[in-house]
Amino acid sequence: MIVYQAGLCDYVGTLTAKADESANIVRPEAKHIITKLAQHYRLGVISKTKNPDARIHELQALPFACYFQHIQTCREKNEEVVAAALKGLQVGGIECWVVDDRIRNFPPFRKAGCTTIWLRDGVYATEEPENEYEQPQHIITSLAGLL
Repeated sequence: MIVYQAGLCDYVGTLTAKADESANIVRPEAKHIITKLAQHYRLGVISKTKNPDARIHELQALPFACYFQHIQTCREKNEEVVAAALKGLQVGGIECWVVDDRIRNFPPFRKAGCTTIWLRDGVYATEEPENEYEQPQHIITSLAGLL
């Protein structure tokens, strides 16, 4: 049995209701869900962006930012980004789950041993995996599915 110590959340499209970087509206339930998850896991957030400095400030201003032990931006989610996030949370991949609205982002997490959870909602809800690494291990349709 796997005992998870940490969780990583995508930002745009997962913690926000839109997958459009120009209109990041935090999901109404996000604060409640993150608050509850923080009682059991070390949490981190990773956000893919073209403007890392602005996004860091945006993430730090979230009403639940205090629950994130690791905040990271990147231009692409790759093995180095995942390794940095796991190091920041002080866990190995097998001890960490990740939730994202895009299955295309899963390969580096799967390769690191993380458990992948697809938030099948919004713009990318109809994506189909192109390979085994994009295949989500769990599927939820709302953030409440993480509880």
